Amino acid sequence: MATRHPARSAIPRPDHQHLRARAARITELATTITEKTRTHSDDDAPLWARALREVDPALVAELAVWRAAHRVPDLDRRPTGPTRYPVAERRE
Repeated sequence: MATRHPARSAIPRPDHQHLRARAARITELATTITEKTRTHSDDDAPLWARALREVDPALVAELAVWRAAHRVPDLDRRPTGPTRYPVAERRE
């Protein structure tokens, strides 16, 4: 059994409260978006969601959360928005 180095025990453990708060906020926002998506009618649903609403409402809710997280405008008709380039995004 390995023993801990004495210097390591003197290092205070980080407080992860900010991460818990951020996770709670993200969950709250995702829930709000999902609930709003369920109340859309054909007249007020975004253009990208209209064709999918009747087929798979749960998918529309998931896509709405994705779009909000990636700041895809409602006017963009592509379900997941523009092509993404994750490597280039990390460089920005």
